[in-house]
Amino acid sequence: MRWLRANAATYRINPDRIGAIGPSAGGHLACLLGVTQEKDGFEGTGGNPGQSSRVQAVVSFFGRTNFTKKTWPPELEKQIFVPLVGASFDDRPDLYRKVSPIEYVSRASPPFLLFHGAEDKLVPPRDSIDMAERLRAAGVPARAVIVDGEGHGSGDWVQKWAKSVEQAVAFFDTHLKK
Repeated sequence: MRWLRANAATYRINPDRIGAIGPSAGGHLACLLGVTQEKDGFEGTGGNPGQSSRVQAVVSFFGRTNFTKKTWPPELEKQIFVPLVGASFDDRPDLYRKVSPIEYVSRASPPFLLFHGAEDKLVPPRDSIDMAERLRAAGVPARAVIVDGEGHGSGDWVQKWAKSVEQAVAFFDTHLKK
């Protein structure tokens, strides 16, 4: 985000109108971009430190928003979450809280649109529902769309979720083309 803002003029981007979108782990990261602030400790030491990492709208497709409730199988934790977080949930629940976007929701969060498959066995649809509810409670426009008959996504998820992608484009048009 900081690089994008620093180079906005070159690429004819309005640095005050940037959205984040992603599926699965990318959805989790898009959510973190939307809700975290510099004080939360995610800025790192990369380039363009004078630029903001904030985004003005977020769309997540079946991204995990809450790591504080252990709703995953042990294999997933061992293969994915331990390398990401640095420890098991049982050993360091504080680290799992730190990577949970739902923990950072505030009145300053941007609008969110969260899509989730009703049959998702990897990330519970409740993650998106709870995130939208928490955002709305903070006074932020947010909506969770639960898609019947869909799971977590697959290689052809964009085609299967085409109507949702259209809604995401309309959402960004509404919130970023003011």
